[in-house]
Amino acid sequence: MSNPAQYMHRYSALHRTDPRVKLITVVAMSVVILDTGPWGLLLTALALLAVTLSSKITPWELFLTSRPVWSFLAFLFLIYIATTSGTPLVLIPGLDHISREGLYLGTLQLCRFILLFLTASLLTMSTSLTEITMAVEHLLRPLKIFRISSDNVALMLSMALRFVPLLQREMLQVREAAASRGADWAHSRLIDKIRWIVYLGTPLTLGVMRRADELAEAMEARGYQPGPRTYLNELTLKSSDYYILGLVGILATSLFFLS
Repeated sequence: MSNPAQYMHRYSALHRTDPRVKLITVVAMSVVILDTGPWGLLLTALALLAVTLSSKITPWELFLTSRPVWSFLAFLFLIYIATTSGTPLVLIPGLDHISREGLYLGTLQLCRFILLFLTASLLTMSTSLTEITMAVEHLLRPLKIFRISSDNVALMLSMALRFVPLLQREMLQVREAAASRGADWAHSRLIDKIRWIVYLGTPLTLGVMRRADELAEAMEARGYQPGPRTYLNELTLKSSDYYILGLVGILATSLFFLS
């Protein structure tokens, strides 16, 4: 089971950009997206499209990364339609509770969540796990004044990200083992699927705990000690990185006034 938002090696300006700059950009744009209006979302979508094309990642590849949250977004959209009062959209008995305000708010929130997810996906598709870990470790270094080790935080983030595909593989193995024993997952009723999830939870948890123990033993065998880490290639900001930060600042300021 592959991760659609995994790192894709390309020779582009986005891939060569400092990971700290990309991480700061994603955080800044996420804050702006949650506060801006329709015109700001449109401007953000156009900027995201331009960056995607320049990164040699097709818009369709980026859009497919949102597939895991389509059901959640549809459910969220229905909640806004069903719970927002206002001017009825259609004067049909049984559908008169659907308001224009609910449709507007549902569409607005749907666009916001999609843009948030696609922005984060573009980060993971253009930045390797090692680069993300290095960026987090560098950005959290000021927390040392509060006796918080940025190296340990970066290590925990790295382990958590590496366990996501591992958890997917464990789940696939458990489902295949259940199917070999007669479990018909595809044609089961909803209540049966919920019951199967409960049954599969125990072997899945045991498998993940076993992998965690193996990882801990491997780290101890290699002499791992907590503390500052060194890297083969240290991060250095280039002039292009400062230009990108300036453009992000201008875009964020523009979106702030548009909101």
